[in-house]
Amino acid sequence: MRLKGVIGMLDGASVIKVPANRLPSAFGFMLAHPSATVAPTKLEDYKIHQDPPGISGDLVEGRIVYDAFVLDNKTKAIYYQATAEA
Repeated sequence: MRLKGVIGMLDGASVIKVPANRLPSAFGFMLAHPSATVAPTKLEDYKIHQDPPGISGDLVEGRIVYDAFVLDNKTKAIYYQATAEA
């Protein structure tokens, strides 16, 4: 579970820590039911470099791009709590 960013569980819900620079200001927390969103993988690309300079062996570089959409008829399955700005 730690590999997926889960730092704990609260009443059966996974708690995932997200860096503050990825969130809007005055963001408190958000709860989302898994059926409320669709999160496809848009791009998955890997390259293997054999014996690159300075490295003995193979070097694997990868890039994965995700996206997320909220379904119109499932908006009530997402709750957002804002905090008071100081």
